[in-house]
Amino acid sequence: MPPPVAGGAPASSPLPGHGDGGSEPSAPGGGGQPSAPTGDSGGQPSMPTGGDSGDIQAPDNNSGNTDYDQPAPGSAQTPALIEFTPAQGGIVNRAYQHVKRMIDSALDKLESGHPDSNFARWFGSPTQRNVQKVEQVFTRMQHAMSHDRFTFVLGAAHDNSELAHVQSSSPHQINLKPHFFDHAFGANTPEATIAHELSHFPYIGNTKDHLYGPAAVAGLAARNSDIATDNAENYGMFIRAQATA
Repeated sequence: MPPPVAGGAPASSPLPGHGDGGSEPSAPGGGGQPSAPTGDSGGQPSMPTGGDSGDIQAPDNNSGNTDYDQPAPGSAQTPALIEFTPAQGGIVNRAYQHVKRMIDSALDKLESGHPDSNFARWFGSPTQRNVQKVEQVFTRMQHAMSHDRFTFVLGAAHDNSELAHVQSSSPHQINLKPHFFDHAFGANTPEATIAHELSHFPYIGNTKDHLYGPAAVAGLAARNSDIATDNAENYGMFIRAQATA
């Protein structure tokens, strides 16, 4: 997940104050989500169906298989942290727990039947279709954070833009880069990044990287709600803007 520059430029833009640097794709053959945007194809993504456990099972800390479509409010599991300083680890853990509270708050609003202006900004005017899709992704995210133990690994920077990436072959690992700590989005940058990456996992949302940056993805939501609900950055920006959590 590369950050935008001021004005919501696409992911290939460098961080302010840095030299030009392209986005870094995940390692070839790793099954990871690429960090570079793929562009707005305009196609209609398929919507996951609720309760299809064959699509959402993943290794977890529970016996047997869990139903990721079941809500799970409360605290998140404490994540495992690898290669972080104590100060960095504290930032990651606090952000992770904050994301969980933000998701709980977001789901309370969605389940009330009255999505707010924050929903419309990042996913388009509320409809049964897009509200159901977003609620499903956040419910699966909520459940995974409550029941599964994720691992965060800090790696070396390879360019001036990437904050994090995940690989489908490691279903509970999020790889962070030093720019994760730069607050490129302003407030709640770590929270936005974590929600973005969690949404990529196939058992949560199987989202793609169509576009990056607040202005770009808000425009995407206005043009094509279906693509917005399939775009990881929209979930990150939605969580970043949660007013109460």
